[in-house]
Amino acid sequence: MSTDAGPTAEVDSSDSWKQWEQAILASVKGVPKNWREALPTRRREGLEVEAVYPHGPKMDLPTLKERPGWETWLELPVTRPVEVLGRLAALADWPLEGVRLNVAEAAEGPNRWGVEEFSDLMTTWPGTLSLSLGDGFSSTFDGDLADLVELVTERLESVLPARPRVCLGLDPLGVALSAPSTAPDIETCLAPLVSPLRQQSSLAPFEVDTARVADRGADPALEVGYAVAAGVAYGRALMTAGWSPEEARDSIRLTVSLGRDVGIQIAKVRALRLAWRMLWTELGASPSTATCHGRSAWRTQTVYDVENNQIRATLEALAGVVGGCSSLSIRRFDAARSAGGDYSNAAARLTLATQAVLGEECGLKRVVDAAAGSAYLETMTELIARRGWQRFRSIEGAGGLSSAQGLASLVASLQVSSQQRRDALAEGQLPIVGVSAFPAESERLPSELAKVELSGLPPRSSLASSDPVRWRDSGPLEEERRRRELAGPEVSESSQGGVS
Repeated sequence: MSTDAGPTAEVDSSDSWKQWEQAILASVKGVPKNWREALPTRRREGLEVEAVYPHGPKMDLPTLKERPGWETWLELPVTRPVEVLGRLAALADWPLEGVRLNVAEAAEGPNRWGVEEFSDLMTTWPGTLSLSLGDGFSSTFDGDLADLVELVTERLESVLPARPRVCLGLDPLGVALSAPSTAPDIETCLAPLVSPLRQQSSLAPFEVDTARVADRGADPALEVGYAVAAGVAYGRALMTAGWSPEEARDSIRLTVSLGRDVGIQIAKVRALRLAWRMLWTELGASPSTATCHGRSAWRTQTVYDVENNQIRATLEALAGVVGGCSSLSIRRFDAARSAGGDYSNAAARLTLATQAVLGEECGLKRVVDAAAGSAYLETMTELIARRGWQRFRSIEGAGGLSSAQGLASLVASLQVSSQQRRDALAEGQLPIVGVSAFPAESERLPSELAKVELSGLPPRSSLASSDPVRWRDSGPLEEERRRRELAGPEVSESSQGGVS
């Protein structure tokens, strides 16, 4: 395609798409009038993505955020309290505003905490604290959950009564996905906690985390549908126990997993926040901008060429920031290789530095909604929100996530989405740099991982997966490569081409 010395027509920013297109066609030689039809449409994350978006959606999307910026959080493995406090002290020079203790991913045994130890940590640490209990309370804490809630309530009243500080991160619905034959009884789980929780509004009991389904292969629309369905189930349980719609909404921490494809992830976060706002409006809460916590994804982590994980985490954080997350935590680049309590202070500092660069050097803390007005991002936001709402309605039609039928409906959708993603990975439609694209063939795994099954490799201290449906994108490819390495150089070329 050749061009002349310059454009033959001026294009004003207020011109319509049609005027812009005509001006460009008049300026550039050799472009066919049906040029858009020749551009490829690709399928990504269960969505048809076009090459050009001349128009945004017909509906006007509401403003999804009230102020710019986000809270910088750090994720820590659960080790002894003195170690956790030591790690926080080593990062005192960073503007750290929240800590997520991954209790549900903790080991049994030497890292068990007592209720008093946790309350001491809560008293010492002045920022937001999220426990992510899931089903991990009994394996990590010595004592009764109701005793913990009561003690935390007393400490909140005596230390910093005006500051929301603690999220327990209970998630019986997410936990049930590991054994979906029986739906959890949320009311029974909540009953012993009602009295202390009602005394302290700054203690949030539940968490809805889309990683529960993202790590099982969910596409963005299914992530949104699951989050809304879980929010409905927890919200109804809280309102039945006496919470107002606004109190119930504020008692649930919404967490979103941030994965590959920056544009789609930005749209997914915006769609999730839009759907969350719609949900609580329907449940009777006053209209409010939805807040959510963003976490870089587990399923995008690789064991080979782990330095690439830092690049991935940076782009995932970018998507969360532009999508409007109100707080953010980034996985360490070596997380997939780390076993339970393994911890690198340098890697942890890098997660905080990444957020500082995005905010201070890239200027992303100065803009409320950087994605607003983009035809592509607005179109994808509406599309994911609509499809996500449809997924939610389908789960509700089957009885909701608090019923065995509703849970089975979600699992069936997950199986379809997961298989589609596996197929796309096996066919090379979703390349993974350092694994399926541009691998460092000379790299060998550390000895502690040389004989470990890599297909799942969950974020737990035990590297043997207890949840075989939770997986990383690169797992099967890395497992095949590890087997070839163990077999030695005598493996024939013909045996190196496929993925088992």
